[in-house]
Amino acid sequence: MKLIHSFYLLIIVFVCVLSSCQSSEDIDADFLNGSDLLYANFTDSIKVNATLIRSEPINLGAAQSNSVFLLGALDDPIFGPSSASMCMQFTLGTGQNNLNFDSLPQLDSVVLSLAYSTGSFYGDTDKEQTFNVFEITDSLTFSDLDGEAVEYLTDNFCETGQQVGASSLKFSRDSVFTDSGTSMPLETINIRLDDDFGQKFLDADAIEEDSTFFNIVTFLDFFKGLAVVPDENNTAIAPFNLLDSDTELKFYYKAYLTNSDTLSKRQKSFLVRAQTGTNNVLALNEFKHDYTGTAPQAILDNEGKITDQIYLQSMAGLEVELDISEIFDIGDLIVNKAELEINNVLEATNPDSLLFPQPSVVGFQLVDSNGDDLYDGGGQVIVTNDTIGTEVYRMNRYNIPLTLSIQRLVQEGRGNSTLKLKILDSPLNPFRLTANGPEAELFPMKLNLFYTEIE
Repeated sequence: MKLIHSFYLLIIVFVCVLSSCQSSEDIDADFLNGSDLLYANFTDSIKVNATLIRSEPINLGAAQSNSVFLLGALDDPIFGPSSASMCMQFTLGTGQNNLNFDSLPQLDSVVLSLAYSTGSFYGDTDKEQTFNVFEITDSLTFSDLDGEAVEYLTDNFCETGQQVGASSLKFSRDSVFTDSGTSMPLETINIRLDDDFGQKFLDADAIEEDSTFFNIVTFLDFFKGLAVVPDENNTAIAPFNLLDSDTELKFYYKAYLTNSDTLSKRQKSFLVRAQTGTNNVLALNEFKHDYTGTAPQAILDNEGKITDQIYLQSMAGLEVELDISEIFDIGDLIVNKAELEINNVLEATNPDSLLFPQPSVVGFQLVDSNGDDLYDGGGQVIVTNDTIGTEVYRMNRYNIPLTLSIQRLVQEGRGNSTLKLKILDSPLNPFRLTANGPEAELFPMKLNLFYTEIE
């Protein structure tokens, strides 16, 4: 943050020095917009060198604070197989120390419900998705014994033990009816777990002097949590909110209540746990990609050099490094406006469809020698028509703002001319993007630059 503030201060000083050589009406004319850009120099022919690279694993800190995680698997026709597994820890619930399952409980069923988050499903949701559920054997924590924060990345996962359930269902169309006649809400996926797993909880409660449900410490000694792993033949990935009130591990059972000689229908819910005093959910996401035999892998095997096609994928998948060192050949300049234009031509044979929608925003990172980032903003997609001769082409077009980033590169000089283009990963999402590369025959990726030369 200190470096960014220093950068802005440097820009202000630089502009003031420049304005001292101009008339008073030219002051504040360095960053132009609208019709004023007509009086600035313009070029869109600066060479852009693009390199495809594998993304680094994502730090899950932001996801844990907004509680949105991904689950599912699919085999993308361009990018190959991808999967998202998750594991989570549970709590007794607010004010539920000394929890019990009433007198002589008889298990009906136990169901894991995961509530959909706002956001798009990705892939073919008309087909059944299969999920396997396992108990986890390791504890999740946000700090170590020294109080230092523990960072979880998307290439780490929980240690899993015994499988406790499996289910096949359709996203957004699933409903579970228990033996007691209870219907689960449609805004969730619902996985019925094995009765043996549920009976283990009731048996622990029945042991005299047992302290399993006395408090969260004794409960976590007994039950560390669950992992949900998609089958490799699944066809879709979806976002889920783990702190939604409908995300829960719910036990349905019958029991004798006080002063009653008949069984009553009962239920107990365990919610996904957040760190004490915060909204940071205790859960992990693991992402996997297999690019074997794909077009992206062919580029990666050729030192990542991109020509006619670029490939971007979230979930710690693929990103693109952009080198624009030719900008230094112009000489000293002030950047009035800069944006990266990338196009995705929509053809009849284009595999991108309703199953694989293009992301609405593409983010980017500026990487300098100190590893610091400067963020100009995302690039909003528009659907547009463009013509070459008499032929009309329909396309998704992204214009990604780079004004501050390019000005910073110019200010710092040669050697710091690399931008990193990627799909925003907060909140976590399953999106990917194909688009024309810098050497595409039609509508290539290019840098649109308005600038003022310094005499």
